[in-house]
Amino acid sequence: MNQIKYFFKLIFVSNHRLTLWVVIGLLIRLILIPFSTHLDLLLSTYREYLWAQEEIQSISMISEGILALYMKLFLPFFKYLPEALQTDRYGIVGLPEHLKFSMDSFAPRNLFLLKFPFLIFDLGFLWVLMKFAKDKKEQIIVSALWALNVLMLYSVFAFGRYEIMPVLALTGSLFLAKNKKIFWALILFSFAISLKTYVVILAPIYLIYFSNGLRSLLKNILILVIPFFSINYFTELIFGKNLIAGIGGSGLMEFANRGSVGEEFNRISLFIVAYALVGIFYFYKKREADFWQFFRFLFLAFLSYFIFAYFHSHYLVWLSPFLILYLLKNKKILWPTILMLIFFFILVDISTNRVATSLIIAPADWRFFSQIQIFRLQFFYNLTTSNLITVFHTLYILTAGLIGYIIYRNEIKN
Repeated sequence: MNQIKYFFKLIFVSNHRLTLWVVIGLLIRLILIPFSTHLDLLLSTYREYLWAQEEIQSISMISEGILALYMKLFLPFFKYLPEALQTDRYGIVGLPEHLKFSMDSFAPRNLFLLKFPFLIFDLGFLWVLMKFAKDKKEQIIVSALWALNVLMLYSVFAFGRYEIMPVLALTGSLFLAKNKKIFWALILFSFAISLKTYVVILAPIYLIYFSNGLRSLLKNILILVIPFFSINYFTELIFGKNLIAGIGGSGLMEFANRGSVGEEFNRISLFIVAYALVGIFYFYKKREADFWQFFRFLFLAFLSYFIFAYFHSHYLVWLSPFLILYLLKNKKILWPTILMLIFFFILVDISTNRVATSLIIAPADWRFFSQIQIFRLQFFYNLTTSNLITVFHTLYILTAGLIGYIIYRNEIKN
């Protein structure tokens, strides 16, 4: 409780500039929450509502389970949700249902209720980030980067995805690792994997950092594995369904292999090659108790995935803690990051044909936003969609690769 009081005193009393950034960030989030959504949120909400109302075994992941418990606790407040969603036993939610939901007079109320927990988790994310700041100047930088974190604004508050939960767990694990609390860092990291399978990409780097010999390695593997399956046991008791059983079918390896080159037997995954190089380099260059070296290699491991593998647009938010914390140490990645984000969002708009961009804001004014394509400007019309995707995907990869190169150069210098 004292920590919570200190946090609110820090952001609202200690420094006016810090307070201003936090207020700006909150205002942006409060505007996005009731006036934007994606089909994914409606599909998940449908499953959560079925369980909250009748305890039907419809939950498909732990993040949904957490929000289903929240919905069950405040179920009377969601009384207008079924009509807006047109829920039925088939769970069919498509573009017509999306537009109907957006046109519903209670859409802002429903969206505020559905996304409110995300705001709490995001404030928790800010709280943990603040703990990395050494002084007032760094606290102001953290608050500004948090407020203007377009990845979080897009994926969580506009798109309506649960990515803030594993991001918060992962950032908390990083803070514990920085403070050499190995056991709890691994426990929280295991929870992050339970919330989002893809976080397991970072597991080898974690094990290299915390392990000093075979016995230590085996012990750390057990610390990771036991909570993972314990969580599965309890979720099965509560929701009547194994929420981690589908981990092999999560799409991780399928998405990783979609960035491969070659055919059939000669097919090679560029992500696996790049990731292996990062892991091997860290294994041989590891410095004992050097948290920031560990952090840089985690960043490189995640970047290798986002450069060489296929991923959904809302996944890029996983880079948030790495981008924010690295910018505290090295401002050289600022402009490459800005360019990477610009190219990325243009790519998303073109490749998804508005479904993951302008249509997300349909609840604000569905007639207007359902008709426009944000980035398909007049001077692009003479190029085919496939050519545009190639151009902007290449530019995105080059700028993301530049970030990786800057991180690598920083590691060589250290």
